[in-house]
Amino acid sequence: MKTVQMWLFMGLAMGLLAAAPAWADPHDGYGEGGEHGMMHGGPGMGPMAIDHLQKELGLSDDQTAKLKTLREDYLKQTITQGAKVKVAGVELMQLLDQPKPDMATIEKKVREREALQSDLTLSRISYLLKARDFLTPEQYKKFRELTMERMEAAHEQMPMRPMSKGGMAPPHQ
Repeated sequence: MKTVQMWLFMGLAMGLLAAAPAWADPHDGYGEGGEHGMMHGGPGMGPMAIDHLQKELGLSDDQTAKLKTLREDYLKQTITQGAKVKVAGVELMQLLDQPKPDMATIEKKVREREALQSDLTLSRISYLLKARDFLTPEQYKKFRELTMERMEAAHEQMPMRPMSKGGMAPPHQ
């Protein structure tokens, strides 16, 4: 049973990883005026707005405040980490576009990018575990369900990436 729970948890974590572009997309509620759509129910936020979660999960005012603070910290951290992953991807493409690419340098950059990606995944797992600290088991179960629905919707909306001139799609978070 613990093995099944572990796999379910890892699936959730990987789903969070896949949803990061939608959560951190500047066109998903992070636009003009500095408002965070995910915090205030702005564009693209839908069922993950804090006020919606408060009602849907039956959160107390204290739980709502904790979730809002946790979410803001999580978003700042993952946006920064996601940008680092993207920069490493651009740098990798630059290495591949060299007239005589050096495999050792490319391997080092791939490993660097993967380490950054792992840090991002661990941040998402940490977010879930911290939320679990102040949610009841029933609230956490519903929170996970809503999170999974959001991730599935974000995944369905992800556009296909075009191929680069070198025949490889640019790295994507």
